[in-house]
Amino acid sequence: MQENEPKSLALVNDLHVAATAKLVEALVQSENRMRLRLDLLTEVVFEIDADRQITFLNKAWLAVGGGKIEAARGKSLLSLFILDDQPLIMALLDSVTAENSSASVTCRIATPDRRECWVEVGAVPMARGGWVGTMRDVTQSKHSMEQLQLLSLVANYTDNFVIITDERGLVRWVNRSFSEFTGYPLEDIFGKSPGSVLQGPGTDPKEVIRLREHIRARKSVTSEILNYTRAGKPYWSTIHLTPIFDDDSKLDSYIAVQSNTTAMHTLYLQLAEEKSKAEAANKAKSQFLSNVSHEIRTPLNAVIGFLNLLDRTGLNGTQTGYVDKMGSASRHLLRLINDILDFSKIEAGMMEVDIHPFRLGDMMRDVSDFVLADCERKGLAAVIDTAGLDDWHLVGDAQRLLQIILNLAGNAVKFTASGQVRISVTPVSVSDHHAEITFSVADTGIGLDEDQIDYIFKEFSQAEASTTRRFGGTGLGLSISQRLTRLMGGHITVQSTPGLGSDFRFTLTFDRAGAPLLPAPTEASGTLGPRLSGLCILAVEDNEINQMVAKELLVSEGAEIVLAENGKVACERVHATPEAFDLILMDLQMPVMDGFDATRCIHSRHPEIPIIAMTANISPDDVAQTAAAGMCAHIGKPFDVDALVAAIRRHARKALRPAEHAPRDGLLQLRGLLAASDMDALDLFDTLQSHPHYAGEPWLAPVATALDEMDFDAALAALPDPNTDALP
Repeated sequence: MQENEPKSLALVNDLHVAATAKLVEALVQSENRMRLRLDLLTEVVFEIDADRQITFLNKAWLAVGGGKIEAARGKSLLSLFILDDQPLIMALLDSVTAENSSASVTCRIATPDRRECWVEVGAVPMARGGWVGTMRDVTQSKHSMEQLQLLSLVANYTDNFVIITDERGLVRWVNRSFSEFTGYPLEDIFGKSPGSVLQGPGTDPKEVIRLREHIRARKSVTSEILNYTRAGKPYWSTIHLTPIFDDDSKLDSYIAVQSNTTAMHTLYLQLAEEKSKAEAANKAKSQFLSNVSHEIRTPLNAVIGFLNLLDRTGLNGTQTGYVDKMGSASRHLLRLINDILDFSKIEAGMMEVDIHPFRLGDMMRDVSDFVLADCERKGLAAVIDTAGLDDWHLVGDAQRLLQIILNLAGNAVKFTASGQVRISVTPVSVSDHHAEITFSVADTGIGLDEDQIDYIFKEFSQAEASTTRRFGGTGLGLSISQRLTRLMGGHITVQSTPGLGSDFRFTLTFDRAGAPLLPAPTEASGTLGPRLSGLCILAVEDNEINQMVAKELLVSEGAEIVLAENGKVACERVHATPEAFDLILMDLQMPVMDGFDATRCIHSRHPEIPIIAMTANISPDDVAQTAAAGMCAHIGKPFDVDALVAAIRRHARKALRPAEHAPRDGLLQLRGLLAASDMDALDLFDTLQSHPHYAGEPWLAPVATALDEMDFDAALAALPDPNTDALP
């Protein structure tokens, strides 16, 4: 037995060694498996000994800390963190050791690339001494939280109201400004629809529907809506509503930012009211000016009409001269009336130029008629220098040009006690198609100093207060003249010396017209006979004098005239014998029934009868109203006989027979102008188509259509050739 004891002990020892080896192998394998599992974690796992030296780090440290694991082993755990945060780590380890529990802190790692990296560090003590712990990268979530806190701070302290709802539109959060203004804290509105709380009796239901449609469509929308506070106080709010989607494009919530626009809305309403008052005042002023114009034009129409009739009675040379000058004076009075209306148009920004061909010599002759007479009365010399340009045919607004020159000349005569007034026309540059011309009005009057020149073109301004007392005037003439000149592309300048006189001048550019126009129909009407023979015209006019003028003038042109003193009488006569009238001339302002109602009454049963407005109401609104009422043309009083005859011939429903003997060279001249694309063709065609010789010709309509479209080639093609085509 004793011999066998060593053998038994050796066997037991061998078994113990073998078992120990297998146990160690198993432990190593278990540790390796554990380390492998730890390396798969995204959080850093560390182990430190009692001296706080690192004994283990898993591979997550490479991504979080950015340093090598081998370099960290054996170092103090504190070395992994920035200096300011190391006390937090020491406090953490002391705390968990004292309480034998786990805890965590958030601090920053000292990364090799010096980037900011926040980690949440947790640790527990081990029984054998030391600690085991984890680090979780919280950098992104910390930044997000900081941004959220910043946004929350901004949202809470902004004056705008911020509402956040869920995807169903139920409130999840409101900012402080919203609660303070509306009186609704979050707990009282949470889970409710904002509209159910804020909207009230004055809220526009159409705007609510529009908001809901955008919400259902998940679209952004901006709206202005009337809301109410908890106390029932209404306030206007501009809402910017935006849907918020998550990373999977799924609707997450809505954010509504509201601005309190009550003050702005109130201001808008006040401005709208003030605008309405200003428009009403401007309308009243325009109506007043229109009424004044009408009341002056009506008797002036009679004056000019009787002068026209008197001129047809076979006067001697002296008498004809008197009639001509009376006619010029009447036209000047008409221009003064137009000045009053012009100022109103200028203030309203409605002034326009009327471009037509004109002969410069004709315009300057009108200037001469007025200036010579005015100078003669004051004993002044008058010099009119046209530089030989009388026969120049230009395209422009001759009436406005005349108005400017007469305004300047009138001032020159007014402010000159002795000496002369000189009006000169000087070409600056000339081509085949354009002419740049300077117009000058110089005097030897009182003159102006530099300070006075600065403001004489302002409305209602004259050189000094005493000027108005000495010379009269409203101070409108220069202001209107300057604005008209600018409207035509020029600018009035002045050179003046006190006590020696002034020189006002301006330069304008005109298109040049071609050959002179045919004489006006009145010059040929005596040899060609009446132009309205065979027509029966109903003249509706309440003024007896104007009735007489219209009847005498139109009868002298061969028409049969029936008079009606108001619209009601006109309707009765037309309804009784509608076939009797070829055309109606309709005044607008009349007692019993005005011209608009009369036109509608007549056209309700007899729309085929043409009606021409012949009225002293000449504003653009008046012209538009006559067209809207169904009138085919508008003739302003005082009327031009030739323009009236042309309009009657154009619109009368009975075709007029051409005269037997009429000149044929008008067509030749028109063909030449059309071939040269000359704007004078427009006026010449108007003259020809009102001429009795061409009335009813089949080529008039296609030529008129082509000229309306400014197609000169088409007009030329439609025009007969007097040398080859058979004409009546």
